[in-house]
Amino acid sequence: ILTAFKSVLSQGSCGIKTSVTCTIRSGYKKNLPCKGNIMNDNSMCRYVPVYFKFEVCRVDPSIGEVRFRGKGTKLMLRGTLVGGFDNAPFPLNQSPLKKSVKCRSKIKYTKINACDQKIDASIRVERRISAKSSCKRSSFLTITPIST
Repeated sequence: ILTAFKSVLSQGSCGIKTSVTCTIRSGYKKNLPCKGNIMNDNSMCRYVPVYFKFEVCRVDPSIGEVRFRGKGTKLMLRGTLVGGFDNAPFPLNQSPLKKSVKCRSKIKYTKINACDQKIDASIRVERRISAKSSCKRSSFLTITPIST
């Protein structure tokens, strides 16, 4: 009974979690989170070097390989960015996440325009549980430069 309950619980909770973070890469705010630390002085629209980290992690050690559904898994950045991937989805490695691997991440280096109204980042992952069953997890991050 315990094994059956654990299996249903794992499927119901999806067994994975997602996250997206943004970190400043240089200057006096190096290594600080982007949120709340990018200033807009309204006179000079400077670009702040940052990196976004998109991650999917196994939270249920009892599940085997984590398989992904390609169409349901995507990473997205929206806003005024440098790097050629603004406003277009880009891929996460779709190969199965082996049982010995806890997390998979993708890092995107770019620069944020400090005069932008907001920058959005998101990760959406769809885990294939069986041929007819799947579950989804998503995380979102919005960065709004602070007016000085």
